[in-house]
Amino acid sequence: MGIGRILVDQVIGDESEPQNLQQYIATQPSHIKQIMGIQSEEWTDDSTLAVVAALREGRTITIFGDGSVKDGRGSHAYRIIPHDNLYDDKGTLTAGAVTNGDRRWITSL
Repeated sequence: MGIGRILVDQVIGDESEPQNLQQYIATQPSHIKQIMGIQSEEWTDDSTLAVVAALREGRTITIFGDGSVKDGRGSHAYRIIPHDNLYDDKGTLTAGAVTNGDRRWITSL
């Protein structure tokens, strides 16, 4: 199950346990947090509001990124856009990371 589907289930599945995106990321295993990147820890409730609202409402979310692997280490950058207009940065989350190159997780890039 992907991170987006789990997030939707967590956000709207049980109203007695509200969870924001940062709380969700904090509960993930270290390899997932590593893939999300340190910038994701700096996202605020306000900056993630548009993405969470789009997930709740089942609207289009555009996600794209780029990555590379060299000498057993991987690096990547990504953007999560809460709509399908690539020219509009409103609500866009941007981050990147360097991963340790563990063969179990390197394909997650």
